[in-house]
Amino acid sequence: MRLKFSKAAIAEARRVIDPELGWKPTPSLVREGIALDALRRPTQFRMTQNADGFRLASDTATTKPRVFVLGDSYTQADDIDDSKFYPTLLADRIPEASFWAFGCSGYGTFQQWMILEKHVGTIRPSLLLLQMSSNDVVNNLLELEDAMPFLATPGPRPYLLDDGTTKFHFSTRDKGMRRYSRAWGSLLDRFDSIVHKAENWIPGQVRQYGQNRNPDNFEELLDTATRKTAELLNRMKATIGPDARLIAFYDEDVPPLSDAVKKACELAGVELIDTIGPAMMAEEGRQKQFVYRTIDKWHWNDAGHAVVAEILESPVRSALGFESSGSKPRDAAKIAREPKPGGTAR
Repeated sequence: MRLKFSKAAIAEARRVIDPELGWKPTPSLVREGIALDALRRPTQFRMTQNADGFRLASDTATTKPRVFVLGDSYTQADDIDDSKFYPTLLADRIPEASFWAFGCSGYGTFQQWMILEKHVGTIRPSLLLLQMSSNDVVNNLLELEDAMPFLATPGPRPYLLDDGTTKFHFSTRDKGMRRYSRAWGSLLDRFDSIVHKAENWIPGQVRQYGQNRNPDNFEELLDTATRKTAELLNRMKATIGPDARLIAFYDEDVPPLSDAVKKACELAGVELIDTIGPAMMAEEGRQKQFVYRTIDKWHWNDAGHAVVAEILESPVRSALGFESSGSKPRDAAKIAREPKPGGTAR
């Protein structure tokens, strides 16, 4: 019973082990329930994934321009209803295009590229919209993820090595009992959370990830990981071909990790939208509460997904050669203060 009802075991119901990717979204998943956001407000949701793990998929025979949204846990979006999921909202805003969306919790850029390579021939995207996270650079380099186990993802991950080969590896996080027991791993995570509670943040503050636990050679490893991430971004560009666009955006400003994401995009010549995190953080600081977060205070709740879709609409329209919708993009502060039916702020 402890194993069955541990948080780790429940989370794994949404993902399954895969011999090539390490893990992947559970095929043909349907989940329904009540989710709490950071303000402990309940929301009913129905989350689905198709046989290939996609949360959103269009008809492959479409004649419309094609947008492939690819990401990690922010795009897998556990406990977010299909209708409130940011790619769905973006598709509603841009009906002139067809959308696909695939995300898997914990994925680094190499695993995302593997998904892209598998499906690019079927989707043939006009635009690859890549959702990145501040810890991607850590996930992309074996040596850095080993040196920062508190940011590592449980489970074995494939890493792209300098000679072009792939290595499957359990990071340091998964040594010992954790490798064999999800319940033990869940207990360790909870203990770690209590010990390092001082690293928690308040609304409006720049996020903290545990810099006091960085390895001594952190700067050297981060530089190597940044260049590795740029290499993977270039691989994505080559995979979609010269006629398609690649636009990246990321979740949150967590320096120096988010600075490394920016640098990797700059090195690879990838356009980066870096306004989402700051916009949300500014409004949360104004309201002094996490209005855009799920209960873990990291991922986006329904209101957060709405902000993401609104901010992305204009650059996606522009990349596809569509005219503006006619309305100027609003900032997160204005969005949050608009009343919902019933008169309460979002």
